[in-house]
Amino acid sequence: MDTNFDLSLTWYVARGSGMVAYLLLTGAVVLGIALNRRAAGRRVPRLLLDAAHRWLTLGFFAFVVVHAATLLLDPFTRFGLRDVLVPFASDYRPLWLSLGIIAVELGLAVGASVLVRRWISYRTWHALHALTYLLFPLALLHGLGTGTDTRTLWATAIYVGSVLLVVAAIAWRARSLARWGRPAVAATSLVAVGVLFWAVTGPYAPGWAVAAGTPDRLLDAPAEQSASLTVADVPVPALPTNLDVRISGETLTGKGDRILLRGTGTGTMPLDVAIGLARRQGVGEIQLRTVDHVPLCSGPVDRFDGAALTAICAGHGRSDRLVVTLDRLDDAGFSGVLRWAGPGPALAEVEANARGYVDDDEDDHGEREHWDDDHDRDRAADHDDDDDDDD
Repeated sequence: MDTNFDLSLTWYVARGSGMVAYLLLTGAVVLGIALNRRAAGRRVPRLLLDAAHRWLTLGFFAFVVVHAATLLLDPFTRFGLRDVLVPFASDYRPLWLSLGIIAVELGLAVGASVLVRRWISYRTWHALHALTYLLFPLALLHGLGTGTDTRTLWATAIYVGSVLLVVAAIAWRARSLARWGRPAVAATSLVAVGVLFWAVTGPYAPGWAVAAGTPDRLLDAPAEQSASLTVADVPVPALPTNLDVRISGETLTGKGDRILLRGTGTGTMPLDVAIGLARRQGVGEIQLRTVDHVPLCSGPVDRFDGAALTAICAGHGRSDRLVVTLDRLDDAGFSGVLRWAGPGPALAEVEANARGYVDDDEDDHGEREHWDDDHDRDRAADHDDDDDDDD
């Protein structure tokens, strides 16, 4: 099996297991609401609902374990056991990560209440079981705040659909509550609108990676990891002459007309791609890394017309000319094809061009410094996770 794929597998499993756990939790919450209404038994046998609710809950905890275990193994985030078990112990997006930890620990408390039910009063047990209603919003905020897939269409559809499903279940349940029915629906709707407003102005807004609390230690993660993974440990492959990679990812906005395209590529060589562009000038910078974050090359983008760009990428004693053809570029993300277009110029010339791009206008130097800072801070945004997913 490909080494790069092995090293990135933990990250993909962490993201996928987090989203599956969230879907299972949504189903468990909806069935739990149905079980609380006696009328449900008229159409669906209560025994069947009980069994489905129990298996969805067990599935949720199983995928949470997979989610936490793969995050511990992931070489980018470098979480420790304390980070994934103790709320607010991690420096990685501490609030939003902690909400997920609290949700899981509340779920464990609710599960434990079932085991001790014979020794506690019904009122106490019912109060403990009511904590279940907190699990869903906590998990939702955790996923939105930390997930690297939050802005994707499929993740957005999952989050919106799950919220609508839970709100509909609560409204259906409220019909049997003569006194508290309308207040419950009103409160739920108000919370849903509040989450929507927060999501639009937070996770779906530019600069969320910094605002969410991505630690500075991750901003230099590629350099740290390339220092710890020597050439003897991980051979750095050269870009093949038949390089043909399908790339996609998210678009991060900087100051003025500057944007950062950050994503991954699949094809003849799996890659991590980062492309910083100044739209009006039609220039920028490209950086390529292996999927385990070992730097491959970097260099200037010498032409960008909105639909395609050419760049020179230098690294490990050689330079290559690359062409990227974009079939999609908007505020939400990008996709296209990256191809090898021939050998590049001498390395000294590439370095001079790179310096010229950063300092080509003395009056704009301060603004470019701001862009470089934003660029560096957003470089860790996707592994975030991440959103994350999500996580």
